Amino acid sequence: MASGLVIHISSGKDKHTQVLTDEHVRIGSSEDCAVRLSATSLPKRSDENRAALELDRRDGSYVVTGLDESLNFKLNGDTLKFNEAIEDGDELQIDDSPLLITFYPIRSLPAVVGTSAHEAHVAPFIEQAAIESAATARRDDAKVFLREFTRELVKEINPSTKLVTLTIMW
Repeated sequence: MASGLVIHISSGKDKHTQVLTDEHVRIGSSEDCAVRLSATSLPKRSDENRAALELDRRDGSYVVTGLDESLNFKLNGDTLKFNEAIEDGDELQIDDSPLLITFYPIRSLPAVVGTSAHEAHVAPFIEQAAIESAATARRDDAKVFLREFTRELVKEINPSTKLVTLTIMW
């Protein structure tokens, strides 16, 4: 039973991870989307103000309830369909786009979920993910925790410290 969704977005060298707990999730380039994608990362389409993808939480899973069919979404290599459930580790790609979206449903809510998309503090989520991954045998939870922990740790290291360490190791 999913109580939230971790969405990892990568487009070339740009990478971003977002944690959502909404019942209805809109993904696209318009301002009313919970996950905003750069208009340049999506192929040209007729209505750019419409969400590219919409997900609803139903019976503990996130399900596709809306999609822009002109974008030719591929979920794990197969054509994405309405009412298809999003599973742990599913990868969504769009034809003619370097965009890759990976989904990780989470079982229980983190201690604190940031309300601002620009908020950089993720420590409570990391702490909660560590506790949850220690209590479960699921490797995917541990992978999400390690990925986020490493990302946040590297962000905290001063760039000059990184250069000195690299020089010493060379």
